[in-house]
Amino acid sequence: MKLTYEQLKERDAERSEHRVLTTVQQHGDWYECGAGSMCWGLDKKYGAVPEVGDVCTVYGTWGRPISGIDLNGTPVFYKTEAQREEDHHVWVEELNAQRKAKFAQDKDALDAAYDDLPKPFQRRLDRFREDPDFRWREEAYESFILVEASKIAEHFKTAAAISEWSKIEDYKTQMEQAPFVSNQHSGNTFGVAVALAERLFRGGPI
Repeated sequence: MKLTYEQLKERDAERSEHRVLTTVQQHGDWYECGAGSMCWGLDKKYGAVPEVGDVCTVYGTWGRPISGIDLNGTPVFYKTEAQREEDHHVWVEELNAQRKAKFAQDKDALDAAYDDLPKPFQRRLDRFREDPDFRWREEAYESFILVEASKIAEHFKTAAAISEWSKIEDYKTQMEQAPFVSNQHSGNTFGVAVALAERLFRGGPI
């Protein structure tokens, strides 16, 4: 790949590291390149085929998107800050379009779930819905938590019973006592669902 003057100018001023590849694995349309404890991805669209033993120069700061890669001294790609910002903008627009399409598909189900919620949970969603972008951005996530909280509250009947159940350390035992609880929870969604279920009985902000 031939770099432009602006790309060369930014690349030469950027932090870089030279690494000898110790592992290369293919995953669909990209390669997973590893060098000791470090790893990064290389899209196949650039046409480079990395192999174990190749010297890979990586531009950028670890923990952030890579700016560019050279393979055995030959530039594979490099993107200036402006190009990376444009890529990010395009990615966000595509992601938002996907979210809006998914919301349109799920809207009837979300509306039905809202109608079945206890009034305090409906009021929580009403507050969030004051943001015109909330429904397509985040309502599916929030609705999942509230539906789960409703099921937990209905089953255990009291805040004390919910609290005692939530403290069971063995996951299998815990789920045997509440088999209706979804297996799609993260630690955060489960914790919030339990807390909101308790607050239906104890009172407090919802």
